[in-house]
Amino acid sequence: MSDELRVLMVDVNTIGNEGVLKPETLDWVKTQLEEARQAGARVLAVSHQNLLAHSESISAGFVMGSAEELLALYEEYDVICNLSGHIHMQHTAKSESGFFEAATGSLAVSPNQYARITLRPHRMDYQTVPVDVSGWAEKQGSTDENLLDFSTYSADFFCQVNRGKVIGWLQKEENAEEMADFFAQINLDYFQGRPDLYDREDPMFDVWQESGAFYKDYVESMRREPAVNHNRATIEY
Repeated sequence: MSDELRVLMVDVNTIGNEGVLKPETLDWVKTQLEEARQAGARVLAVSHQNLLAHSESISAGFVMGSAEELLALYEEYDVICNLSGHIHMQHTAKSESGFFEAATGSLAVSPNQYARITLRPHRMDYQTVPVDVSGWAEKQGSTDENLLDFSTYSADFFCQVNRGKVIGWLQKEENAEEMADFFAQINLDYFQGRPDLYDREDPMFDVWQESGAFYKDYVESMRREPAVNHNRATIEY
């Protein structure tokens, strides 16, 4: 807490009421916001679960219960934004009235990044930054090629895991290998917050839709995802 900025962290991982904001917690939040307003301080909010749905396929169980009530409070008190996670993918979203939320990708998921926030008067800049594993490995004198080229290793590992996730569902498909490769690559782009990188006119999207594969609805949701870069944003307030 400072004279000009307060960070408000809301936890809904409570025993017996998992993922749901309790009324008493909402009352506490309102008290904190009122105190900040009286002190002339801006508020930056943080939660593990999401306030907003970041994906039509990844929302159930990820958006906290009673999120609408908390969002209404944040909008009423001009909270700068909400920072969340939980879905492990990099994604940003805005409410109908323009309230901003950033869900930063997991450090364990390629490209293994965190978010850097720069606050200026009436402006916040949000930018993701990959952990420099390769730079660290070089300074340590490591000879491990996976560490020295960690970004490639991490991306390849992600694709390998995701390819293995779907290949079993594609055994009856003629293009099983190609479909699995396609899924792994676009899901890598999607989780990295770069749905702007894949081509929505790629015929493999239609191949997936014509199949009986379990993940075809998820693939179609990635095609419908707006082609934007979720790794940076500027919020004016």
